[in-house]
Amino acid sequence: MPKKNTPSSNPNPVTPNNSIPPSNPDPVTPSPSKTIADTAFTTHFGNEVNFLEPDIDEIDIRDIAHALARESRWGGHTNIKWSVAQHSILVYSLVPEEFNLEALLHDATETYTKDLPTPLKRAIEHLSKGTNVFSFIENKLDQVIRKKV
Repeated sequence: MPKKNTPSSNPNPVTPNNSIPPSNPDPVTPSPSKTIADTAFTTHFGNEVNFLEPDIDEIDIRDIAHALARESRWGGHTNIKWSVAQHSILVYSLVPEEFNLEALLHDATETYTKDLPTPLKRAIEHLSKGTNVFSFIENKLDQVIRKKV
């Protein structure tokens, strides 16, 4: 297994103004070592996540926290700045204790798939003629994430 990057050694550093430097390598360049290399990307902490073959060793809680804190709910179409992480913490605060982990993880796949609004997910299912390919990928990622934690 390749050595994981730390934030300081990440090949995709973020500048203080939260922009990726123009000289930075493309963070979505797939790894040639993957079976289906064109469906993989590199996360903030240097993990190679393959959408079609997600691996438990590629899942890092730090990537989940980092990405969800930066991901806007509903594609940014909210009245206030509202991240998926903030939403998850709110849900966590509202549920009984036995559901706390579920509350925190219920949108964890959005670390990798982004927060697609539900109407868009329905449109994808409609265009897929009932076979929702997006849900298939999302469910595979969810299974691996839950095995990791």
